[in-house]
Amino acid sequence: MAWFDSGVVNILSSILVVIISLYYFSVKTYNYWKNRGVKYAKPVPLFGNIMQTIFRKKSNIINQLEIYSMYPDEKYVGMFMFRTPMLMIRDPQLVHCILSKDFVHFYDRGITIDERLDLLSLHLVNLRGQQWKSLRSKLTPAFSSGKLKMMCSQLDECAAVLSDYLELKEESQDIQEIMAKFATDVIGSCAFGLQFNSLKDPNSQFRKMGRDVFKPSFRFLFKLLARTFHPSLPYYLKLKAFSPDVENFFLNFVKDTMDERVLNNIERKDFIQILIEMQKEESIASRKNTKENSIVLSDQVLASNAFVFFLAGFETTSSTMSFFLLEMAVNPSIQEAVRNEIVKALEKHDGNLNYETIKDLPYMEMAISETMRKYPIATSLMRECTQTYQETQSSLVIEKDTKVLIPVFALHHDPLYFPDPDKFIPERFSPENKSKIVQGTYLPFGDGPRICIGMRFAMMEMKFAFCKILPKFEFTLSDRMVYPVVFKKGSLLLAPEDGIWLNVRRRDMETVP
Repeated sequence: MAWFDSGVVNILSSILVVIISLYYFSVKTYNYWKNRGVKYAKPVPLFGNIMQTIFRKKSNIINQLEIYSMYPDEKYVGMFMFRTPMLMIRDPQLVHCILSKDFVHFYDRGITIDERLDLLSLHLVNLRGQQWKSLRSKLTPAFSSGKLKMMCSQLDECAAVLSDYLELKEESQDIQEIMAKFATDVIGSCAFGLQFNSLKDPNSQFRKMGRDVFKPSFRFLFKLLARTFHPSLPYYLKLKAFSPDVENFFLNFVKDTMDERVLNNIERKDFIQILIEMQKEESIASRKNTKENSIVLSDQVLASNAFVFFLAGFETTSSTMSFFLLEMAVNPSIQEAVRNEIVKALEKHDGNLNYETIKDLPYMEMAISETMRKYPIATSLMRECTQTYQETQSSLVIEKDTKVLIPVFALHHDPLYFPDPDKFIPERFSPENKSKIVQGTYLPFGDGPRICIGMRFAMMEMKFAFCKILPKFEFTLSDRMVYPVVFKKGSLLLAPEDGIWLNVRRRDMETVP
């Protein structure tokens, strides 16, 4: 009996030691900001300040707004993602320094990748240092004014298909799903030279892949948690960012498309062609023994960048278009003003919808800008300190490898910078008011050297679509739509809880491009 009692005591003692050790491990970083004299949000053991967002009790933007509002007089607030200390930046001047002025200290996004595990991770969003710089310079020509002009006819065709699709649908529609299909077709045409037919084909494989990638998943969050224990743990646990089906689909799609073009000597003015030319140039440089500290353009790298171009090109743009049309429905006078501007621009250009026409739409651009202020799809930006940084206006020292979070949604909704932030007011972005916007407070595409490379393409795509459908259709709120919008919990990007439902009615009198 004594032996039994002794054994039980030993087991219980071991369990207690394990529990205490795990607890110590989970909280041992939580004095980081206190030791540096930085005010911070009180963390929960192991989960830091993100437990409620992980378990979908609270949306990410609400969580960030609460932390942002804790210390309104501070330029920055400490927080924790699991056990990792992060610094939330509240001061616009410091935001500008981090993204632009002192970019050399914050070169990277702080994303850890393992190309052995995540086969589609070697793209422009994730890459660091010189590899990112080299790839960015090679991809930039794909978005020149000349290249964009050549895509106008394809955008016009896709927008015409969208208009025809709306013509055939019932009055109440999930506009978000429709815009996602449209944006998918645009990427297919302009980036890959293919007809994805997402609007016409309800079983489109590309639309299915888009849904799967952005579906809220505990797998991604569990991967982040595992990394807090050890950077290599996700690899050994095989915690992939995306499912094998998604990876294999894009790896095979890009390889097959490129092989077909090379084999049949096909050339098109699109993103895939840019990748093919980049690979050819690297091959020539290699034969000449030219050495450059840049990323090797393997099939995996090319597939990764085609993949991220597809994702960035359809999700963010389609969501912005959906929120724009929602605000048009809520604000019929603004909808009419945008519509009238389109009609006048088309009359000026003899009914032609082209590159010059969309440059004559200043009020539409103001309304799109206000949409991106009120509904920034990427609700925050992440940077990692690559060189220890001394903030010039205080004693703050941001140490190397520290993660920095810029709360885009919170800045866009701070009444100090945008009075009545919940109101939709396009005039904020009029020529006379735009110059008054405080630098570092409006960041729908990011800022600085890592600003979104496809931002001009996205604006062009949206304008073509609106020019086709607004003269022809009137948008009003459906009974199914909850407004103000309730945002989805567990989503990495800004998304409504149950789609964006609008009534779409054909107008009696219209000028149709």
